[in-house]
Amino acid sequence: MPDQTPILSLPLILPAQAQKHVTHNEALRLLDVMVQLVVKDRGLTAPPASPVEGERHIIGSGAIDAWAGKEGQIAAFWNNAWLYLEPYEGWAAFVTDEGMKATFIAGAWLTENQRDVSFAQLGINATADASNRLSVNADATLFNHDGAGHQVKLNKAATGDTASLLYQSGFSGRAEIGLAGNEDLSIKVSPDGTLFQEALIIDSASADVRIPGQVTLGGLGFDGDPDTGLASAGFGQLGFRVSGVMQATLDSTALQLDVPLNGLAVTQGQVDPTPGRLMPVGAFGLGATATPDFNSDDLGLPTLLGRMTSGTRVDGANWHALHLSRATDQESAQIAVRDAAASTGSQLAIRHRDGTGAWSGWNPLYGQRNILGPVSLSVGQVTGALIERGSNANGDYVRFADGTQICWHDLSVPNVTASLGSMFQSAAATWTFPAAFDVAATVSGAANSTQCWLGIGPSGVLNIQFRAISPTSLASAVTCRLMAIGRWA
Repeated sequence: MPDQTPILSLPLILPAQAQKHVTHNEALRLLDVMVQLVVKDRGLTAPPASPVEGERHIIGSGAIDAWAGKEGQIAAFWNNAWLYLEPYEGWAAFVTDEGMKATFIAGAWLTENQRDVSFAQLGINATADASNRLSVNADATLFNHDGAGHQVKLNKAATGDTASLLYQSGFSGRAEIGLAGNEDLSIKVSPDGTLFQEALIIDSASADVRIPGQVTLGGLGFDGDPDTGLASAGFGQLGFRVSGVMQATLDSTALQLDVPLNGLAVTQGQVDPTPGRLMPVGAFGLGATATPDFNSDDLGLPTLLGRMTSGTRVDGANWHALHLSRATDQESAQIAVRDAAASTGSQLAIRHRDGTGAWSGWNPLYGQRNILGPVSLSVGQVTGALIERGSNANGDYVRFADGTQICWHDLSVPNVTASLGSMFQSAAATWTFPAAFDVAATVSGAANSTQCWLGIGPSGVLNIQFRAISPTSLASAVTCRLMAIGRWA
């Protein structure tokens, strides 16, 4: 006689067995775990810290600790210890944290939405048959995306087969869209469901569109005025004819218009800002010999080329200007060239207006005629970059746009102990200028000591030699400060 049942492996009470209650109770315990199986989850990989009596879990993959090596088994907490059950194919358990049933299939616990389901026929509020294997009876059918998009695919086995959408009336076909017996997209219509005629064909190879039937377009011909409308002006030409006269001709290269444009489709003046209108020569200062005069402070100015004759200007003179406008938020910019005599030279200035409508000051731009002159500040800002400043291991320098250069540096001599008659001198030291001069510079310097002065040799364009001189011997280092002034260009 076997010791266990063949399906659930429940222990059996054997003949003459002592303590039969132990075997009986063990069978009841297993039944208590397996019957109406409900588990908390199916993903834990380690036992929970504080399980309660009767708590059950499906052990997840990668199990560790006491659950190591028991993936997929059912763990039940009984008498302060874990009881493990190996599931059989087809076991089912309700997973409470997912709210659905999972079934043990091919070594894995799967919910209904994880299983591949196949139906020979499916009817939704309808009866499917061998011809219509999917049948839906509803007010509407929704195919929604599960990701970035959604495609409805109709596939056919061979070129001569059909993949199409058939629109019916009383279960009799009236229109068909798709690939009907070939690879071209066609639209067919039928008055009776039997005879179908092609209304539109799109060639799959060339994308050419063919309309086999007669096409009538409203508005292209007039019964009361046959000489007015669209006409063929020649081979490859489409003409617009008015009262028998061809007034416009369109071909593959151009549109020829033989009447002037006027009316509200054209700007009504030099600075008409109406959106959508065409501009003739002279509008907004384009193409004409005389540009429009304008007030530079006018908040309603459109973008234009013109002559500032009033408003805030760089000076009291007139300026030719490009005005760039953003009327929605009052932001604008102006670039102006002074209307001046040739002898005074051209001057260029810019300014901008912020979103509150407040203009900045005019900022003149430097050119060949005004790059040299007094340096000035406006609201704490330098009005021109006329100076170059730099430094390196040989000291500091500043260069001015007129060619002037100034260099300075602090160097030390180790001592002043060499005899110089009744006085003492240091060894000769060389200062390499931080920036080269174009001609020999004028160099001056002083020692940082009341007991010394400097002796400076002939200057060059790259360096200078000097010594510290003292009436007394100085055994300590002496700092020397030197400055060179000359031209860099």
